[in-house]
Amino acid sequence: MPQNTNVLLVRPPYRADVEQIIQTNPQFRDSNNHFRAYIESLTHDNLHVHWMETPSAHGFTDTDYTEDGAHFSPQGRKKFTDQ
Repeated sequence: MPQNTNVLLVRPPYRADVEQIIQTNPQFRDSNNHFRAYIESLTHDNLHVHWMETPSAHGFTDTDYTEDGAHFSPQGRKKFTDQ
């Protein structure tokens, strides 16, 4: 890639009930915290990280997710790309 290419890493929010499971299960919470720390440790002038914390802060509802609560439904993907 050219030297001036910008890279944007976006971590969309999990559905609220899935986020609650992650935060209350020590193993899931630790894994999530390690992943986030790794991503945030990446440094480069052209790297931009955006961590979307909660679905409601971005207008996502339960119907914007598939059954697993981590991936967007077609409706949710549209909302995500519009943002």
